[in-house]
Amino acid sequence: MNANEQGAAPGTEAEAVIVRLADVLLRENTALGEGRRDELAGMTAEKLAACRAYEALLRSFAENPDTLAAIDDDQRHRLRQLGDKLIAVAGENARRLEVAVAAHRRFMDTVAEAARAMSPGPGIYSRKGSIGQGRTARGLAPVAVSVNRSL
Repeated sequence: MNANEQGAAPGTEAEAVIVRLADVLLRENTALGEGRRDELAGMTAEKLAACRAYEALLRSFAENPDTLAAIDDDQRHRLRQLGDKLIAVAGENARRLEVAVAAHRRFMDTVAEAARAMSPGPGIYSRKGSIGQGRTARGLAPVAVSVNRSL
């Protein structure tokens, strides 16, 4: 049961949904900007729930256009301001996520390249015809590397 079915004004419900989504995005932007990646995983479920509530709100307005007509001018103005703020915050969120993903990808590529450089080459025949283990370019035994590719 949504807030409309409980008797709440449609503009009030819309304000709450928009504020909730903007708040989650602002907190995620802050965590991304400060490099607190451990907090991001915990925000995913909350962000998804806020996005779904926003989508449901927009769908209800599309299905019931009369609902929008019932919103008074002052509340319509507040909703427009909140919508503009949400657009700005969502744009900033998309930019920060793109930067984080690109940085993570560069890091993973660097680790993968280092692992390839350390991996043994093909087997080498010795003077007696046996196949040797092969060594890295520096003559060192290869190092095992484990990588977590999640972000």
